[in-house]
Amino acid sequence: MRELVIGLDIGSSSTKAVLLTMTGELLASASREHASSQPQQGWQELELGLLWRECVDLIRGLIAQAQAMGGECARIGVTGLVPALCLLDSDGRPLRPAILHTDTRADEEMAEINRVHPEVHQGHLLPKLLWLRRHEEECFKEISRVLVPHSYIVYRLTGQASCDLDTATLYGAVFNRSGLRWDESACASFDLAPRILPPTYPASTLISGLSTQAAEELGLSGAAQVIVGTGDSFATMLGAGLRDPRELMLYWGGSGTRLYTQGSPSRYLDGPYFEAGRAEFRGSIFSCGESLDRFRRFLGNPPWSALEPQAKVVAPGSGGLFFIPHVKQLSCSAGFSGSDHLMGLRDYQGPGPLYRAMLEGIAYTSALGLPPREAIDAVHVCGGAAASATLRSILASLLGMSVHYRAGPVAAVGIALLAAYSGGARGDFTSLSRLWIEGSSGDIEEEPKPELSEFYREAIGQFISLRDWLHDASHETGMSRKREEL
Repeated sequence: MRELVIGLDIGSSSTKAVLLTMTGELLASASREHASSQPQQGWQELELGLLWRECVDLIRGLIAQAQAMGGECARIGVTGLVPALCLLDSDGRPLRPAILHTDTRADEEMAEINRVHPEVHQGHLLPKLLWLRRHEEECFKEISRVLVPHSYIVYRLTGQASCDLDTATLYGAVFNRSGLRWDESACASFDLAPRILPPTYPASTLISGLSTQAAEELGLSGAAQVIVGTGDSFATMLGAGLRDPRELMLYWGGSGTRLYTQGSPSRYLDGPYFEAGRAEFRGSIFSCGESLDRFRRFLGNPPWSALEPQAKVVAPGSGGLFFIPHVKQLSCSAGFSGSDHLMGLRDYQGPGPLYRAMLEGIAYTSALGLPPREAIDAVHVCGGAAASATLRSILASLLGMSVHYRAGPVAAVGIALLAAYSGGARGDFTSLSRLWIEGSSGDIEEEPKPELSEFYREAIGQFISLRDWLHDASHETGMSRKREEL
């Protein structure tokens, strides 16, 4: 009997799933869209029960689509957005919706933490956990485990609570990076019981087979092994084909991120990933697909295929129109946070110039804070917005480098690759990655246009000046409001 592997990617707006052979042949893929909620300004939450139901439907659908047998599934890997706060009671039931990493409600708690731990920010779990203790006391008392979305799905699959070593660093101040363990002293300083924190493992660890209940729900054999899994940034790197040092990945999903490999990912598969000599985040997380979706809704939801040709014929610079996407994980009291800006709009400019200006703004923001060009050997782009050939062309011309685009559910493929490797697939990881990624279709290379490079190198200077002016003006407005409140 052949052995198959499933990859699941839990995102803020959709769940994606793939079914592949152990040699990387894609047999089936599917996705389900969902929406996060925003109960108040700066808040963002996601229903956990919905995520599990999506995973069940997707896995059953993959098996049917590929005309496979449930007993053929040998490995399952799960990745997802991190570090969203998922709280379970003693029976393993969600206590409330997950609080996403982009939620910025915990200003006061973060300020208190920063007096001792200045490295903690809004994206970490600790400020949100302390916010819950202060504002949802009864819920806090019921907490048995603190997980993240992918570890919640792993828990539903296996009945085992777990956390990978990289995600543990995102809990914030309560994980000892040098010792790779929870810091009981730090927990005590925040009056947190260490027992609510899950056991930690390398991401590639085969934690368990499926629980009897999960196997029945999914129509799979209980012998299918599940790895601990990890966050979507590293899984996306693997699925995009990053194997070597000095490679840059730009992820254009709901949010935009920039990752750079200082060392080959094959050297740090178990995590943590983002530290000296391994991989590093470059610049702040910024709004990308969320902003584009909002723009499309204003226009009545035309298909992207209708907007692309309109943007393509607009001259570079969009007639002096600039789009500045907002930065994620800033304080919710910062006026610049959560606000996109369009500057220079004229009454004759329609959807084409507006859409191109947004693509240019995303490209400009993506290019900020990168290593020097001579330190970059390859540029990869992926995520929903990367499907735009116009955006890829703008970036390639701005950087003066070719840009590689891989279509499809990249993070789901990446975590499936890690699961296949953990499950004993033959060869070293680099060879297996080459077999999976280079043997698949969907890789497109976008070349820079020299005639546009000079224009965009000048235009990004104007963009930076406008962005900095907006940031300063917004900060001053926020300070004025605070003085009025006092």
